[in-house]
Amino acid sequence: MGDAAERKGVQVPLRTRPLNIGIYEVPEAARLAGLKPAQLRRWLGGGEAPPLWRSELPVVEERIGLGFHDLVQARILGELVRQGLHPRLLRRLVAEARDMLRTEHPLAHARFRTDGKRLYLELLEEERRIYDLDRRQYGFHRVIEPSLKSLEYHGEMASRWWPLGRNTLVVLDPERAFGKPVASESGVPTATLFEQYVVHGSYRRVARIFDVREREVRDAVRFEKTLADRGSRTLRAA
Repeated sequence: MGDAAERKGVQVPLRTRPLNIGIYEVPEAARLAGLKPAQLRRWLGGGEAPPLWRSELPVVEERIGLGFHDLVQARILGELVRQGLHPRLLRRLVAEARDMLRTEHPLAHARFRTDGKRLYLELLEEERRIYDLDRRQYGFHRVIEPSLKSLEYHGEMASRWWPLGRNTLVVLDPERAFGKPVASESGVPTATLFEQYVVHGSYRRVARIFDVREREVRDAVRFEKTLADRGSRTLRAA
């Protein structure tokens, strides 16, 4: 595990290396969450403001790493940012949900679907009075719930993320490939399948090369194209 983590660029001492929580560098996590790396780094304490939450991974040599629950939380907050909600609301949401659910990653907690919904609507109502927000535009079912539907839970916390939906074959699972996006049946990284598709231009040929179903290749390519498109929009908005 250590060698693979080091190849990915996150240096974690042997005695503190986590098991099965995923390992992501800030640029990679930002790409998956649809955020600017600088923004995600600030949220985790890489700026003057206090961090929104503490990462699951230790900071080593001033480098911030993220675990799977960090990624889930960043993704949901990223959706709120894209909807234009004020940073103050984000901080209050994380802080008050953390106190309520007693976890550093409340947005990845199963009860955030219910208790978190009530909290979000209460905070939104306060913001609406100040900024005259359209509550329908920022409603929980419109802004947050779609992100939660793609999560799978084990016990109280999110355990898998199906970024294209749970009826597709792309998954992020912290117990597989350090949480990197993989084809759910074969475990082949989506980036690898996409790279080979670019080379060969054929779903069928790539499926034969890796001995996987053609549908896995199609879903992997669609996922990687979605990431690339979202990344270009993020850069244009920078």
